[in-house]
Amino acid sequence: MEYKERIKLCRKCLNKKIVWGEGIHCGLTDLKPDFEGTCSYFKPNQDMVLREEANERNFEMAQIGRKKLLRLFLILIGLSAIAAVASFLTFREFNSSNILRLFVQTAFQLALYYMIYIGKRWAKIILIFLLAFNSFISVITIIPVIAEYPPLAIVLIVVALYVYIIYKLLEDDHIKEFFAYQQNNA
Repeated sequence: MEYKERIKLCRKCLNKKIVWGEGIHCGLTDLKPDFEGTCSYFKPNQDMVLREEANERNFEMAQIGRKKLLRLFLILIGLSAIAAVASFLTFREFNSSNILRLFVQTAFQLALYYMIYIGKRWAKIILIFLLAFNSFISVITIIPVIAEYPPLAIVLIVVALYVYIIYKLLEDDHIKEFFAYQQNNA
């Protein structure tokens, strides 16, 4: 059994004693932990055990939330790529000015996603506002002309995805736990 494994057990023991400069010792024997397997003097500190179990559960939830958040970011990046290609195929001219604008927009999006990923609350609020604003503007501009141009209904699907992402950012317990974990460990 390695020293780190022993210390992990000792941290949960009521008999532990901290010796400055040396680390954790047994409060009964005054020695560094040298047991194999289990310690005969081990007396669990229930508060510490419960706290560590809660921390492990929170960490697991945060990891699930991290994966969900990354999936949401991939959806947003995919939608942005599709929108960029569609705009160049229909409205925009393919020139250096428009390409530069697209790169700046993409850099802003990626920076915003990164700030959210590291736990910046303001970035999450900005993203939610931008998605909500984009959804609102899309709906009010598409509804009057959708009868004339039925293919524009795809924009409503994009709006539905934006609303879904807003909902997940605000209400998903795993994502909330990931944000809490990021803010506590920043």
